Amino acid sequence: MFMLDRCTLPNFSAEEIIALRLALPQLDNLHRNFYSSQFNVQNSQQIDWDSTGLTRREIEISSLICHGIAPAEISRKLHIAPATTYKHIAHIYQKMHVSSRQELLVKLYNQI
Repeated sequence: MFMLDRCTLPNFSAEEIIALRLALPQLDNLHRNFYSSQFNVQNSQQIDWDSTGLTRREIEISSLICHGIAPAEISRKLHIAPATTYKHIAHIYQKMHVSSRQELLVKLYNQI
C-alpha cells in the first residue's frame, strides 16, 4: 500500500501513480455515495426546508441530490435543460454556503 501524505519522498513512484489512477474514481464514488445512502424519503422529509431559504424548485432538486440522483437524471426527471439544473445547483450551493455535493449532504444531514 502507499501513503497519500508524503513527508519524506516528494514524488510518487510510477506504480503508485497507476494505482492512484485506478483507485481514485472508486474512492470518489464511495465518498459521494456515503451520505446519499444515509438519506431516505423519511429523512429528507425531516429537513426543515423553510430555514434553508431555498425556492420550491431548489428544494425539489436538493431532495433529489440527497437521494443520490445525478444532475443529468435530475434534468430528465424534471424536464429541464442540464444548464438550468446546474444553475439551480449553483444557487443552492450559494444559499447553503457550500461548494460541493458532499458538503450540501453533510449540512442537510446534520439538520435531521
